[in-house]
Amino acid sequence: SRPREHQLTTEDQLWLIGLDFLESQIAVLNADGRIERCSRAWRTYALSHEPAAQYWNPGALFLDAFASDRYPPWARSSVAAALRAALSTSGAAQSATYRIGIGATVHWYSLSFRSYVVDDRSYVVVSHEDISVARRLETERTQRLARAEMHAIAAHYTDRAVMILDPKGNIEWINPGFTQLIGYSLQEVVGRTP
Repeated sequence: SRPREHQLTTEDQLWLIGLDFLESQIAVLNADGRIERCSRAWRTYALSHEPAAQYWNPGALFLDAFASDRYPPWARSSVAAALRAALSTSGAAQSATYRIGIGATVHWYSLSFRSYVVDDRSYVVVSHEDISVARRLETERTQRLARAEMHAIAAHYTDRAVMILDPKGNIEWINPGFTQLIGYSLQEVVGRTP
């Protein structure tokens, strides 16, 4: 049988290989909130965000990274509350979202926390994700929908005839101005060509 130290080393190597296989930014924190293990993506993120890199490496207290003025106070308190809640209950899942303004660019990040107990020791797995693109796309979608709603309201209330056609040229919708001017109701023209 192999010595226990060698088994731990092999286990540690398997941990790191498994974490590095993931393209996500993942870290495992102990009950004190110190980073015990982290994925290659996590380390790459840390290196690209100097001077905070030392706070994102194994052995560092995770919340120390959020103590700098780089993070707004509400982000620090939100992240701290989510981590405390995850640490307090095994199996608990928590999340926090924060933003950092870098020059004229704003980056949004999401943190997810899930706690586990292994061999009577508490751990929290943290996932860190840049959600800037998704956030921007959602904002643009919301703005497009608001504009479309505004246009729909304007089309509905104008006394001019308005007709909306599908890609095949069939009538999908007409406004009351169309009915008043032309004399046909929506039910009479839907699906027909003008």
